[in-house]
Amino acid sequence: MTAKDIVAKSGVAVTAAKIKQHTLVSDTRGGTKKNDSKVITIAFAGNPNSGKTTLYNDYTGAHFKTANWPGVTYEVKEATVHYKGRTLRLVDLPGAYALYPGSPEEVEALRFLTGVRSDAENAGEGSTDFSGGAIGADVIINVTDSCTLERSLFFTTQLIGAGTPVVVALNMADLAKKNGIFINTQRLSRMLGAPAVSVSAARRTGLDELLDAAITEAEKARIDGSGNRSSTYKNQKPPVPQGASEVMRYAFISDVISACVTECAPARGSLRRAAASDRADAVLTHTVAGPIIFLAIMAVIFYITFSAGNAIEEFIGRLLDAISVYIAGVLSDAGAADWVLSLVIDGVIAGVGGVLMFLPNILLLFLLLALLEDSGYMARAAYLADGVMVHLGLTGKAFIPIILGLGCSVPAIMATRILDGKQQRLRTILMIPFVACGSRLPVFILISALFFGRYAWLVTFGAFCSGILAAVIVAFIGSRLDDEKSRPGPMIIELPDYKLPSARTVFISVYEKLREYLVRAGTVIFLSAAGLWIFLHIGAEGYSPDMSGSFGAAFCRAAEPFLAPAGLGSWQIAAALIAGIAAKEAVVSAMCVIYGVSGLHTISGMYALREAMTATGFGAANALAFLAFTALYVPCIASLAVIKSETGGWRRVMFAIFVHFITAYTVSSLVYTIALIFM
Repeated sequence: MTAKDIVAKSGVAVTAAKIKQHTLVSDTRGGTKKNDSKVITIAFAGNPNSGKTTLYNDYTGAHFKTANWPGVTYEVKEATVHYKGRTLRLVDLPGAYALYPGSPEEVEALRFLTGVRSDAENAGEGSTDFSGGAIGADVIINVTDSCTLERSLFFTTQLIGAGTPVVVALNMADLAKKNGIFINTQRLSRMLGAPAVSVSAARRTGLDELLDAAITEAEKARIDGSGNRSSTYKNQKPPVPQGASEVMRYAFISDVISACVTECAPARGSLRRAAASDRADAVLTHTVAGPIIFLAIMAVIFYITFSAGNAIEEFIGRLLDAISVYIAGVLSDAGAADWVLSLVIDGVIAGVGGVLMFLPNILLLFLLLALLEDSGYMARAAYLADGVMVHLGLTGKAFIPIILGLGCSVPAIMATRILDGKQQRLRTILMIPFVACGSRLPVFILISALFFGRYAWLVTFGAFCSGILAAVIVAFIGSRLDDEKSRPGPMIIELPDYKLPSARTVFISVYEKLREYLVRAGTVIFLSAAGLWIFLHIGAEGYSPDMSGSFGAAFCRAAEPFLAPAGLGSWQIAAALIAGIAAKEAVVSAMCVIYGVSGLHTISGMYALREAMTATGFGAANALAFLAFTALYVPCIASLAVIKSETGGWRRVMFAIFVHFITAYTVSSLVYTIALIFM
């Protein structure tokens, strides 16, 4: 079966309209440009974890996520840069091992390179044969790992035979040299029939030489006005015919490695690192010790996040207090009405400030997770999870998007494109919102600190574990009810070398997540806090400072009898949970608005909030039930929107809402009942 047949039968929808049309080029440095003959399109293609996105970030100044594990890039990204008087359109493609895709992100990469579309997209139209070259690229930079060149060259030979100019980027050349691997680039270029350039994306060496080579190849093979490539380039024959058998292709690769790669004894330090890596793997991937170590690592992360983060909150709290006093003074001097003062101070500032209070905790969580990702450990965790995942109808590869869900469910759901098979993707998408994302952390920290004192970090970790456990149980039930009886195939995942995390990579990861958190605080939380204030201050007689007589309170009281068995039977809690559907951190801002409390960085502020909550009959048992419910209930609006786009309809969205709500209600009811017995 050809690559065209596989893509045509996949039926995977293209998510980026720009890839279908190729008429506009996004410019990360401002503006868009028409895709005319002066624009050179360069595509970055290669195996997963070869450094494509790092190289792309180097050239474009972008901050897309990179990590020391495969499958981080799951969608096509592009930007326009200007280099030596030329306009370059750079396109970063998801990783692939061959031109025979299985997962959706590999299908997207092949579709861009070959122009082949699925049956749904063809709609009776013809499609471009992949032997004609990449309709979206003038030249392909094939990013390879110099340390594992033999494995990378299978994809390289396929790309060269596809008809589009290729430049081979021998990435991680510095690491190869340390490991005693020396590559004769000139001989390699002659044997492949394509330029080869040694680079290091991490150290940013060889970047100009690589781009110069790509531009030269693109201009040599420039397509003329009639749509044909130059005769000089067109008459060149690939070293391995496109229809060659895998045996012939591997035989050629073996000859290339023998002729071009010299392996000397690596430095003594490299040998020691390799031996240490093997010893670490023997422990970290052990059937019994491995899961215990993983849980211990996550517990330590939550302990540090909780204890160290709280030490910085006071500074942010004082800053917010100063801002609140200043704005209140300005509004009073301007003669603002009481309701305006209340809306701004008690609604917006109290609500947004309540979320920003936990910024240090969020920063620490994102930092520790980024360090863990870039160290190489997460790939081991995915390998370790395979033994559990197989009983859920999944492979350990599904663990990668699940762990990404600790940061945010939205990119994690999109990352399910790395999975093979529709049922695996759908089941994993259903699991991801159960994982405690960073947005839930402020809720966990606030409630556990209010009611559980020195055990607060342990309760927070328990809330995290409850989400993981619920995800596993739901996936297990789904695998037993699924009509698809075939077991998932064996997991194939690269275990990257352990390394000290890159400061630049960690900074980019933390920066992007924090920026998203702050943007959400300034948009979704701002609007949510203002909307909730209006919801709870407008009644039959118009504005009223007494929230209990508002339309919002009346609406939420209707839910009290239903939520009471779960320990959530007060209209204030119902209102906070409704606000959390917009964004989970909005639960904290809602509680600040509802109970009229600010200054959570102070003991008096925390005491005031606890007193206000206990006055409504909310105790420690209710707090545990509340944590369980917020850990498991309906995904936020952004997650629901992505579920719709990834699954192609509202039916899966409604099913996700139903499953998450029923799970949350059932678990919180059980937790509340049991807690009443022991508390």
